Order: sequence, then C-alpha cells, then structure tokens
Amino acid sequence: MVSAPPELKTCWHGRDGGIAVSTTAPEASRPEVSELTGCGRLLVVVHGHLTGSMAATPALRSLRKALPEARIDVLGLRCVRPILGRSPHINSLIEWGDFRHRQTPVGRIEKGAMVAALGLRLRRRNYDATLILHASSRPMRTLAQLVGSPLRAGIADGSDGYSHPAPPPVGGVE
Repeated sequence: MVSAPPELKTCWHGRDGGIAVSTTAPEASRPEVSELTGCGRLLVVVHGHLTGSMAATPALRSLRKALPEARIDVLGLRCVRPILGRSPHINSLIEWGDFRHRQTPVGRIEKGAMVAALGLRLRRRNYDATLILHASSRPMRTLAQLVGSPLRAGIADGSDGYSHPAPPPVGGVE
C-alpha cells in the first residue's frame, strides 16, 4: 500500500516528490502502488483557471516522478496553456473551451453536450487512469465515466462512480 504521513489529509497531491493518499480514505479506496505503476496512459483533468492549474503542478511533478515512462496527458481550459503547455511533467495538454453559458437556462444543455462529446473523444485514447484534480462536480464525474478508464480517482464521498474516491479535506475543497 501507499502510505501517507499522518499530517497529509488529501489524496493525489505531491509532497516531497511523492504521491500521498488520504489517511482518512476507506481501505478499499486506497490504490495499490501496482495499480499506479501499471498505468501507461493517464489523463489528469485540471478543470480550473490559472490558480487551479498552478496548484496542479506539484501533483503532476509527483506523478511524473512515480511514473517516468507513463504518458501523462492533461485536460485543461485553453487559458492554462501559459502555465501547463510547456510543463516537463506532462506529454501533452489537451485544451478545451470553458462553458460559455454559465448560470443560464441553456447552460446545463451546453455543459452536458460538451462533456459528452469530450468524454467520447477521449475514450478512444484508452487511458488506464483518469485523475480529477478538481472538486467533484457532476460534469467532472460524468467525464471520468465517459473516458472509460478502469481507475478513476477524485475527491468524492464514494457514491459517485470513482473507483478510488478520496474524501474531501476537513475544511472542504476550495
């Protein structure tokens, strides 16, 4: 098992170049080291603007260190290209446009259509794992399921389709 120092409270973030797994996660949700090392193709979803993308950098560095031979693709908004586009920790940045009709009646339709199209397009890449580095929301959970990778990890309560849910930190997710 991957062991985490007791002071770590979240999952899938890097600390001192390693991968940390929540000490509060149920035993069944903790990924075995072999599950991660066997992953040749990873999709890391960084759904956020500049600050969220900057915060993903330590996790990407840890993943690269732990999985030097793996293909690590990042799905991020177009605006994150200046931050992640030249990262030495990833193989490619897959860009997508943000939702244009937020908080409007057509917003749910737009979000559903965009997530479905993106998920089905990414499914053809046959990822071994999808890691969601964002607060669990319905569109992100749906995207992870549509991508179809056997290992799906993200912050969740365990009832939403991730194969490896990590409980939210004690203070919540920012």
